[in-house]
Amino acid sequence: MSNIIKLDVGGVLYKTTQDTLLKYQGSMLESMFSGRHPQQPDEHGYHFIDRDGELFKYIIKFLRDGNINFDDMSANIIKNIMDEAQYYCLDELIKLLELRMEEDDDYYNIRKILLNKGIDIKEFEREFNEHFTTQYLISMMNDYSYEWSKISKDDKQYNIKSSGYYCFFVKPGHTSPPYNVHLEKYNFLENMVKKLWECTRSNEDIVEMFNTLFTKNLIQTKVKCIVDINKDYIPSNPSDYSIVFRIYI
Repeated sequence: MSNIIKLDVGGVLYKTTQDTLLKYQGSMLESMFSGRHPQQPDEHGYHFIDRDGELFKYIIKFLRDGNINFDDMSANIIKNIMDEAQYYCLDELIKLLELRMEEDDDYYNIRKILLNKGIDIKEFEREFNEHFTTQYLISMMNDYSYEWSKISKDDKQYNIKSSGYYCFFVKPGHTSPPYNVHLEKYNFLENMVKKLWECTRSNEDIVEMFNTLFTKNLIQTKVKCIVDINKDYIPSNPSDYSIVFRIYI
């Protein structure tokens, strides 16, 4: 196949197509392999690039798919990929990395604030996933007490990827058999809001901080949760108002 190009990046060998390398106009790789500046391979047919060969796997992944999976990736690795993206003049990848680094900054800043108040984001993530399991969501869908609504245009402000449906999750006010189960889940979320209240003493800050955990994926959950609080009403005690949550699936 004449379209195949072999690369030796810092001693690590790769094979890809010319189309992949030409994907982003203006990049160094596009310039190298467009034919404008003919490249001479070595005796084995490899084109040598004196860069980090291990990190190049992220570059080639982005060229192929237009994305990179950042799950469990350290901040140092992301910064090193940024160095490579800048070297290869991949503006689209640079923008993607900048967004991720902003999220990391948000995560560490919020986590630091909350840890100072005795709130551990990772512990909240673990407990949330234990409470809102697939089995529990199915039980909610079958419970006449909860009606599921389709996400409207206004809901899209939260920038949440979901199935297109959410449920208003309120404090249960009946004594049917699922009552204690629902109350346990509700109390868990309400307690988190009350802890945030102690941190901020501001409805607006509570909403922003709680929702940021989910909208920016600072915690890893399959189900997303948004708190609805009247920002214009600031009670002297968080117990003075009823908190409503939206559970997105």
